[in-house]
Amino acid sequence: HEGLKCTPGSVTESVDFTLIRGGFVTGIVTNAATGEPMADRWVACYGPARPMSQGWCESTRTDAEGRYRFRLPPGQNRVYTAGGGSLVEPEERRVEVVEWETNTGVDFGVTPATAIDCVVLDQEGQPVSGGTVRFLDLGMMFMPESPLKLDEMGRLRTSVPPSTPMEEVMVTAADSTRIGVG
Repeated sequence: HEGLKCTPGSVTESVDFTLIRGGFVTGIVTNAATGEPMADRWVACYGPARPMSQGWCESTRTDAEGRYRFRLPPGQNRVYTAGGGSLVEPEERRVEVVEWETNTGVDFGVTPATAIDCVVLDQEGQPVSGGTVRFLDLGMMFMPESPLKLDEMGRLRTSVPPSTPMEEVMVTAADSTRIGVG
């Protein structure tokens, strides 16, 4: 109950709750390229219990077979999956929940990211130890975590969504001097 004040040691009476039956939404999250289930994926929902005007949403994680399940109040719900910038997320699904009914097949196919695992070398062929790399798209950085730090061996490990067009890569040495743009 919103606005209910409770103090230690006091008794609050005449607080009633209305229970609703609700319904279920179930589905599976798979790798869109291979069809393999994706375990431990975050699936979330906005709806009557958690409207988009709030900062919170209902959420769950997929099991080892990529399955998820929500019990939700009746009404229009917006179900989606998200995993950060390393995946291309499908559009949300709008689902009308009816009491005691189960909406099955609210599935998502997620496109995995493109992995980048390389060693960055300077003009003399030496690893750029402690330098940084920025991925640029039409002159704008697209990666929020950019610049990416290179380790002591010049190694870069990251991933980018496959639909992200990278037009340039800028490498900077540990002392912030520009090594090159390509």
